[in-house]
Amino acid sequence: MHNNVPVGPKKMQVASDRDQEIKLIAERAGVGQASALLDEAGSFAKAMECGGRLRRRANPQFSQE
Repeated sequence: MHNNVPVGPKKMQVASDRDQEIKLIAERAGVGQASALLDEAGSFAKAMECGGRLRRRANPQFSQE
């Protein structure tokens, strides 16, 4: 394993405002989907609101609770 590979969203390096937004969304929704969610939502605020919906889509067990 490489030392510079992020393990999770809290360890992601932030180089720009967009990277910071993706990091915050990733903490809520999951790393793999954060960038796509931000693009789909059109704004950071909307993406944060949609984080729970994305989490349920990515992890179906959340929607069965």
